[in-house]
Amino acid sequence: MRLFNLWMPGLLLVCGLSQAQATSYYYATQQGTAAEYNFEWPGKIILFGQLDNVLSPWQPLPFDWDFFGRPVQGFYASDNGYISFNEQSSGSNADHHALPSASAPFNAIMALWHDLHLASGSDRQGQVRSWVYGAAPARVQVIQWRSMAPAGQTPGDDLYADFAIRLYEAGDFDIVWNRGQLPENFSAAVGAQNHDASAGINVDGGSAAMLMPAGREQEDDRVLSFHYGQAPERDLRLLALDLPEETVLGTEVPIRGRLVNNGRATVTAIRIVYQTAAGQPQSALLEGLSIAPHREYQLTHPQVWQADKAGLYKLELRITEVNGMPDEQPADNRLSALTAVTTGRSVPRRIVVEKFTGAWCGSCVDGVVVLDKIIAAFPDVLAAAIHFNDAMAIEAAQSLIADFAPAYPEASFNRIAFDGKRVGMASRSAWPALAEELAGLESVLELELKSEYAADKREVLVELGARFVDYAARGDLRLNVYVIEDGLVGEGPGWEQSNSMNNVHGHPYYRKGHPVVGFEHNHVLRAMPLGSWGLAGVIPAEPEVDRLYSHRFILPLAADWQPERISLLAFVAYHDSSTTRRQVLNSTSAPLINPAAAASETMPGAADGLAWNLSLNKSSLRLRLTQARNIQLTLLDIKGRLLLKRDFGLVAAGEHWLRVEAEAPGSGLYLALLQAGDERFVNRILVLK
Repeated sequence: MRLFNLWMPGLLLVCGLSQAQATSYYYATQQGTAAEYNFEWPGKIILFGQLDNVLSPWQPLPFDWDFFGRPVQGFYASDNGYISFNEQSSGSNADHHALPSASAPFNAIMALWHDLHLASGSDRQGQVRSWVYGAAPARVQVIQWRSMAPAGQTPGDDLYADFAIRLYEAGDFDIVWNRGQLPENFSAAVGAQNHDASAGINVDGGSAAMLMPAGREQEDDRVLSFHYGQAPERDLRLLALDLPEETVLGTEVPIRGRLVNNGRATVTAIRIVYQTAAGQPQSALLEGLSIAPHREYQLTHPQVWQADKAGLYKLELRITEVNGMPDEQPADNRLSALTAVTTGRSVPRRIVVEKFTGAWCGSCVDGVVVLDKIIAAFPDVLAAAIHFNDAMAIEAAQSLIADFAPAYPEASFNRIAFDGKRVGMASRSAWPALAEELAGLESVLELELKSEYAADKREVLVELGARFVDYAARGDLRLNVYVIEDGLVGEGPGWEQSNSMNNVHGHPYYRKGHPVVGFEHNHVLRAMPLGSWGLAGVIPAEPEVDRLYSHRFILPLAADWQPERISLLAFVAYHDSSTTRRQVLNSTSAPLINPAAAASETMPGAADGLAWNLSLNKSSLRLRLTQARNIQLTLLDIKGRLLLKRDFGLVAAGEHWLRVEAEAPGSGLYLALLQAGDERFVNRILVLK
């Protein structure tokens, strides 16, 4: 008995240490949030205005919840990036410290504890929101900070932070860093501490500002998941599997991935395995590593993968051993991805430019000039001008505007994410380079677009077909149709184009007025008859090669649409909850009225395989080709004097609007000579003023 009593203090000491560890939290790092958590969710605004160092009103919790093993009833949210469950809190603490600390707020979770502030009235509206999603017993309480910036600084595109705390009804919590751009010297405290600062957890590296995601997508959200208890010794999580969505048959594909060490022990060796559904597992042991807790690691399997035939393949990468032992949390140790192995067959790929604009936007007049030059230089560019908050804006386009979150003017080129801040968006200074980068690229998809116009009913029968000439990456492939109208002119502020270039000497709109009265709007998006994001279900997730997928529908014409100025822009694009995966595969366009069937009215230059119409007042050439040809336009007056000569180079088959870029001549009769390949066509043009 005495021997037992002699060792009791030591035993108690060991038990006490174990208990202390068990009554705190540990955290694990992961990437991506589930679809139920929507960053754009409106929620309830609990802090808003030009405020600094303030707490929200008390927010009762909708469910029973324990923090550090003690029940809490609600919380205050601070503009300084934390919440406190302490009902006696009287003010917001802006002076951040490592945790635990008696100088830090008690009973609190710090998502990004720093001297932040709300700056209502700036380009980005700072606010704190609260809402609950899910159903009992799995509800989630969200507290979200939007567009926060260090005190004294104005949030904007180059300075902001969006983050959140989520409390889970089943227990535990996490911190989500949605997106942001913070100064390199920015530091903050991240973690939690209990009711008396006797226990707490501090995230290594604090805010790790450089890890703040730049994009708006849920899959790049950085998540710190906090669990009550003791962290496992060995716990690796695969964060990403880096595989090309498409690759050509015969190409060697490296198997790469990214993982994070969520365990207590430094990882010195891991065994990784990859395989396809029908292939043999390929195992490799990576030794000599040193991956500290909470650190990420980029891995590459020593062996490459190469398919023996074209098709769609699912590859899986998994971790089977950590430091020679099983992982204690194996559920997050495997990832899979699909890749399409193609034969190399392709067709030309056209470019859809979705330009966001408005008559109220002074800089948008320069966007018109830049886009017109691009269209003249790259005939395969198809444009849609998506208007916001003016007479040409349409309700159906609001979901596009919300998802792409553009500045004005900005544009998306085939919805490819060139800009890390806002998906698919690029400023006009980058447009020419993007058009040049995409020009001449190929696609595995070809499109057919036909239309039959019934003038007596003012409706058109549209038939759109999609055929894959090779395998494509798996996904939600949707048919899209835009109704585009050119030559729109109106009176008033909803039509007259604001002109910030009015005093810019040398600009095409120099001294044209501010606003420009009688401004002609082209490429205007008038309707999206297959929905804002296209029609699902026509093309399967894994389309067959050389099979035609088609859809027919009736398009009624609105009373204010001019049929001769209407064209249809059709394209197929991937749709996904992530806007980074909405890339346009291919596109085409066609006039609403078939020019060959109505040549005398709309395309007086109709001929076999070619139809054209020259508008000198609009300085444009409307051209339809059944095959690619070199196009040259010459304009003479009635006495044969040369007024204009323009070489457009090789123009692809299809419908085109080509800018002539010439001042409209005075009244009179003119001759227009169109050289199309080896053929020459002549039209008489009568101009009346």
